[in-house]
Amino acid sequence: MIAEAIVKKDKESKNKAVNKTYTFDEYFKLEEQANYKNEFQNGKIVPMSSGTINHALIISSLHFYIKAAAKQLEQQTLVCNSEMRVYIEAINESVYPDCCIIIGERETFKKTKAIKNPTIIFEVLSKSTGNYDRGAKFRKYKNLPSFQEYVLIEQDQPAIDVVHKNENGVWEINSFVGLNNTLALNTLDVKVALSDIYEDVENLNLPQSKMDLSD
Repeated sequence: MIAEAIVKKDKESKNKAVNKTYTFDEYFKLEEQANYKNEFQNGKIVPMSSGTINHALIISSLHFYIKAAAKQLEQQTLVCNSEMRVYIEAINESVYPDCCIIIGERETFKKTKAIKNPTIIFEVLSKSTGNYDRGAKFRKYKNLPSFQEYVLIEQDQPAIDVVHKNENGVWEINSFVGLNNTLALNTLDVKVALSDIYEDVENLNLPQSKMDLSD
């Protein structure tokens, strides 16, 4: 009964947060105390779904190997993990990418609360968030003037789609499939083996390309 009451209270607090309108400062204060991550969507606080073990393993390996590769470059880069908020000023929204890279000086929103200028953004896809990451979330990220490259990583198969903006401002896609392949970024001279990104991930399926740019 106690456990049921706690779950009920948690659901009620989540529903209350979704239905009320907040300022970003109010959201930030609540987020510091929350037991789960939330997105800020133009005054609304929207709870994020929890990830799987494989999701967590991929994010951990991705951040480690991307940061190690970026350290070898002469360019100033900042590699951020999934705890970093990105504020999209044009639409008054704040989201958590699974990983992102800032090239050059960082730009912040309200000093320490979020960054505003990621160049490369990584998302690890799941059944519950895959369509959102490929569609609506991608369109949100397009409102960031700094945004140049989007890396979408399947968590149940060794397949990665990289969408990047070419010199004419047109978004193009490259796919990297199979554990013997190597992810190559376009905006930075960074390469990481898929076998490293999927290190320790279990029950991988046969890879297949899924990316759809029709949205």
